[in-house]
Amino acid sequence: MQYKILASDYDNTLMPFGEAKPRPAVVKAVKKLQAAGGKFVLSTGRSYPGIRDKNQLGGIRYDYAITCNGACVVDRQGNVIAEHPLTSEEMYVLVDFCEDYNYPLQFNFRDAYYAYCEYEYLHTGYQMMNSPGLDCVDGEDQDRHLIDMPHAAFCRAAPGRAGGIQQKVRPPEPALDDGRLEKCRRLLLL
Repeated sequence: MQYKILASDYDNTLMPFGEAKPRPAVVKAVKKLQAAGGKFVLSTGRSYPGIRDKNQLGGIRYDYAITCNGACVVDRQGNVIAEHPLTSEEMYVLVDFCEDYNYPLQFNFRDAYYAYCEYEYLHTGYQMMNSPGLDCVDGEDQDRHLIDMPHAAFCRAAPGRAGGIQQKVRPPEPALDDGRLEKCRRLLLL
């Protein structure tokens, strides 16, 4: 049976951690699929800048890439086919939250990863990972989003603190007192 499409994750699937390129057998199999008319789709949490260097794929050329966990889909030339960027409200809530607690915050745009908070922490982390395509730009002037909105964000929050973001976006509903609770029960019984 001839496969029509093959989709693969990037990190530690197509590209094993610690290796500079996909393994030769994987490259050969993908090229064989494409030579037979099949399509290869790269599906990743990375944004386009994290996968656009053709050298890092060992000669594999994807037909489409699903990036930022589905928030942006590009074709072989990097043209956006579909996208679902963050809203300005979502973005500003993340910036406010991370600035309040000095948490590192990165936004994934079409052209690069931009560190809006704690650039040095993020940049140093990427250097230590030594993973092709991963690094960030100092975006602490926080104006890159004026061109277009990011597709994803990364925040390094302390354990148990990430819930604070939801409270900024959607404050918790007030608890029902006994009178309101009884009224709700009566309405449900009608």
